[in-house]
Amino acid sequence: MYCRKITLVTMTLLFGMTLAANAYAKWMTEFEDDIFNDAKKVVMVGEVEKAGFLAFECENNILTASYIEAADVSQIQEGIFSDMYIKIDNSPRVRLSGVSVIRNQKSFAMQGDGPTDSIKILIKELHNAKERFLFGFKTEQGGKFSSSGDVDGSTGAVEKFVKACSVDIPLSTVAVN
Repeated sequence: MYCRKITLVTMTLLFGMTLAANAYAKWMTEFEDDIFNDAKKVVMVGEVEKAGFLAFECENNILTASYIEAADVSQIQEGIFSDMYIKIDNSPRVRLSGVSVIRNQKSFAMQGDGPTDSIKILIKELHNAKERFLFGFKTEQGGKFSSSGDVDGSTGAVEKFVKACSVDIPLSTVAVN
């Protein structure tokens, strides 16, 4: 499973979105150049109603989707596997394989990896979204978590993400939100 530590850009986005509250778009994309190659590290995050963020990340053309939450990481156990589910508007839900990871001293993630095509479908659906997204995960031990969020600003965030990531995701030409 592809795991990496959170970038400075991601932390800036997470704290910035927490402070921004409802006055700004619920979805944002940021990127930075990767010093080791010509690629960019790109992250797109959207607020989840129960105090976390749904994040799509692209590094070296590898796509991941994660739920990120601030927490006392001393209480978090890494390596717990889960099934992650993401549903955007009325589209069918998409299942990804997830694993708990500590991202830094103040946050953990349930990081989802799956077929790149599944993550691309989610990104395309987010681009065309009109209402809400649903998110949840179920661990092998039976624990469950679910929440939802708005898609405000997702169209522009996806367009910026796709362009910066240089990933091939055909998007519709009509912006929705």
